[in-house]
Amino acid sequence: MSRRQLGLRCWGATSCMVFDKTFRLSQSAAVIYGPGKISNISQVDSERFQWAFYWLHFLWSMPLMLIIGLSLLYVNIGLAAFSPLLVMALMYFTNKLVIKRFMDLDRQVCEGRDRRVKLLTEVMHAL
Repeated sequence: MSRRQLGLRCWGATSCMVFDKTFRLSQSAAVIYGPGKISNISQVDSERFQWAFYWLHFLWSMPLMLIIGLSLLYVNIGLAAFSPLLVMALMYFTNKLVIKRFMDLDRQVCEGRDRRVKLLTEVMHAL
């Protein structure tokens, strides 16, 4: 079974567990969470869990690829092979700021989705 298939199975199982849990929530708990929050949990968080299995292998393979690549470059071009490490170190802070901004935007999108689903649910109940 590939990482992608395992992730898809876990995503499906997680979505089913969240779906089953929503039926077992008490009325007061359902009001506290609201339909938007439950929708985010079942869609967004389950999808993140799905991709965790795919990205898990990068934890061990990326350092290995970096070591092999740097050693091959060092054999061919000498000390200049380590200049990409300097560029990576300098770009770390810029990348950190960009990633933080993307995470803030993602959080805002999820909160907007929560508000939208809550509003649509209220409208549907009013009909």
